[in-house]
Amino acid sequence: MDTTEQYIKMCEKAEEIQELRPIQHYNRKTHKETPDLWKDGDWFSADGKIYTYGGDCYHLKQYDDEAPDLGSAGYCEGDGGYVDKIVWLPRQDQLQALSGLDWRSFDKKCLVYESPALVTTKEQAGIRVVMKEKYNKTWDGEDWK
Repeated sequence: MDTTEQYIKMCEKAEEIQELRPIQHYNRKTHKETPDLWKDGDWFSADGKIYTYGGDCYHLKQYDDEAPDLGSAGYCEGDGGYVDKIVWLPRQDQLQALSGLDWRSFDKKCLVYESPALVTTKEQAGIRVVMKEKYNKTWDGEDWK
């Protein structure tokens, strides 16, 4: 799973994809609550840390540190919570599903982007495919255009 700064930035800037996985939270400014659309196994970044969702949220620690249970921490996005920004990091299988393509077609399209000069991971190639196929946007190194 790609958890590099580059992939996190690509995901964060892909607003169309981010809208598909809001985490339940109450925003004190708008007085609105969003539904929880997260699924077990979803990965996300919050305030520079990487988490995986399993009903409760778990902080992914490196090496042999045991991941603490953050289910009662009340992680919320925006003004109403404890973290400033939550960014969904789609896995390769999720990107393929989002693309609307079968696996063979998805892999072929990913190959277009799989070179050390463009991307270093399947996830980076996959998000490029999704954004191009569904939203006709390309990554310029800083944003989707």
